[in-house]
Amino acid sequence: MKTIKELQPYAVINFGFDQVMRIDAKENYSMLTCENGKQYIFARTLKKYEKQLGFPFLRVNRSCLINTNFIKGKPNELKFTLKLKDGARVSVSRRRSNAVFTILKTI
Repeated sequence: MKTIKELQPYAVINFGFDQVMRIDAKENYSMLTCENGKQYIFARTLKKYEKQLGFPFLRVNRSCLINTNFIKGKPNELKFTLKLKDGARVSVSRRRSNAVFTILKTI
């Protein structure tokens, strides 16, 4: 798994992306939420993370990438939501729902 230093060499901290539960978009910034609850903000778009990280990260809506290793329980296809291990609920966009739920069924 890649580390933050590999993608952003100027970063002061260093950790592996296997610890990141989700990445949320905040305009042209990205907020990384780790499994220990810490959040980090970087000046990088979600699209760049999506291209460089690949699987197990999955784009579920316009503003969120999730690490599929942190999905808790069964996905709720009727309400288009996923529950993560920290208790957060992430909505899946209807446009991406078929691809997302197909991928999650194969895991």
